[in-house]
Amino acid sequence: MSNIYDHDLPVEIRNRLNYQVLACDTETDGLEFRRDKLRLIQIATKEGDVYLVRNPDFTSYHVRDVLEANTIIFHHAAFDLKFLQWWADIQIHYKSIRCTKTLAKILGYEFSGLGSCLKNILGITLPNKERKIAKSDWNIADLSDEQTLYATGDVIYLHQLHNKLEDQLDWDNTGNYIQAIKTIKGIAELEMKGLTDVLSYEGKPNLNLRRIYQEHINEIRKIVEGDK
Repeated sequence: MSNIYDHDLPVEIRNRLNYQVLACDTETDGLEFRRDKLRLIQIATKEGDVYLVRNPDFTSYHVRDVLEANTIIFHHAAFDLKFLQWWADIQIHYKSIRCTKTLAKILGYEFSGLGSCLKNILGITLPNKERKIAKSDWNIADLSDEQTLYATGDVIYLHQLHNKLEDQLDWDNTGNYIQAIKTIKGIAELEMKGLTDVLSYEGKPNLNLRRIYQEHINEIRKIVEGDK
């Protein structure tokens, strides 16, 4: 069952979701985190309870508390982390991040998309896993049944998938997985700050991106201070 909320989780749900391992996914307007808005955060417990939060922002304090206080399983952490931090100021420590896509790549699976992983590893085929739903309007007044089913399917099996993949790790790949997660988190931070040029051998600093980041931080501060 999926529970849908606007902007933030109720306080009673926040209190219920403490000290757990949770699965998380996002739906956005596109692929560029500075331009395309975060429209939906999906959170799933290992028991199968799913919570959908529509149009979160910097004042979505309860969903932020939940994601920052727990261990979080993503499928594509490199994507989700940037949108969560840019649009909702959600900052998850690398030690609390898990990623099934990263695991699948480290273990040598040929295809690491969620649909492929679920089918090849768990024998699960998601209904309505269609490109047109992923690209649909997540800002409409009421999510359609197809959108709700799609969004739920993106998180409800991540606990099971992560456990299955983690069981396949040997000593060396466990170290590789930890290093990969640290790197993903680090690169996400650099990208948001406009510091991607530090990873290249040559090239001028992108001062425009750095300026955009500073303006964004100033905007967050104004909104948060005005909400107090």
